[in-house]
Amino acid sequence: MWQMMDNETILVAPDNPTVRADLLARVTKTIQLSKVLPNVNDVVTALRTILNIRQISTLENSIVMQDTAENIAFTEKLVSDLEKTGGR
Repeated sequence: MWQMMDNETILVAPDNPTVRADLLARVTKTIQLSKVLPNVNDVVTALRTILNIRQISTLENSIVMQDTAENIAFTEKLVSDLEKTGGR
């Protein structure tokens, strides 16, 4: 696969899911929790494992992550659903 980096640079790399994920634009987002979830560390661990999110951590009553917009949107939806169900 290849990707234009600027007017003078073309990045050429093997075409596989890991390389594609590394080339996608990254966004930093802090997701505020409306209430304290008892299992927020379990959620973060699951996201690291399932979505291969490397840059994610918890702060006081929030989750901070840097990843693709798609993974951030998924995480926001997951957290919203968990807050509605009380973390179950």
